[in-house]
Amino acid sequence: MKKLIIQKIFTALVGAALLALALGMAPTAYSAIILPTTYRGYVQDNGSGDGANAQNNFLAIQGTYNNWFGFDLSSQAASTITGAKLYLYNLSAALDGYDGVSGSGTYTIYDVSPATATSLNSGSSNPGVSAFTDLGSGTSYGSTGYSTADNGNYMVIDLNASGLSDLQSAWGTGFFNMGGAITGTGYVFGYSAFTLPSQTYLEITGAPAAVPEPGTWAAAALLVGGASFLRWCKRRV
Repeated sequence: MKKLIIQKIFTALVGAALLALALGMAPTAYSAIILPTTYRGYVQDNGSGDGANAQNNFLAIQGTYNNWFGFDLSSQAASTITGAKLYLYNLSAALDGYDGVSGSGTYTIYDVSPATATSLNSGSSNPGVSAFTDLGSGTSYGSTGYSTADNGNYMVIDLNASGLSDLQSAWGTGFFNMGGAITGTGYVFGYSAFTLPSQTYLEITGAPAAVPEPGTWAAAALLVGGASFLRWCKRRV
């Protein structure tokens, strides 16, 4: 009879401990990470640019100006990225004194070759015609339409699978760069030297690794203690 009671008590202890372990190892809530651009700018079709600065003009005009953005990810902790959005603000004459958009069309972001990224991040004011071409071609990371309705608003681009994969590869190791170009009339991001660094950013969501909470260690101790208790009781029966 005593043995049966002891076994029931131990079974209950093990069940409670396993439940606590499961709850304790669940991933903690994850808030989106907001990363303002480290550098941004443009490159003209003649190969000249405006260097690397957090508040450079990043004007885009078809065939004449392509733009770019650089994010320093070297200090980011390990994480599995599940989504990312690029937010780019357009000025408004009513709010800021200038309109950021004229005309309509499509704005697309692309990958950037390592050579071009190195040149841009170093602050070169003449990265070359090849850099201009690079910023408006290659693997697309996503796109969005533009029109004058975007004045005074953010243009938001969801990074596709290719963009997320390259972002993940750069996470915690170095820079992640993107180029941008328009297909259409007019321009986007005009007068953007007046756009604050905090108004050009990545919003990143992910799934962090599970980290044991204090209750998890208590549950583990409960399992060990329960096993010791059962051995002691068996000697007493």
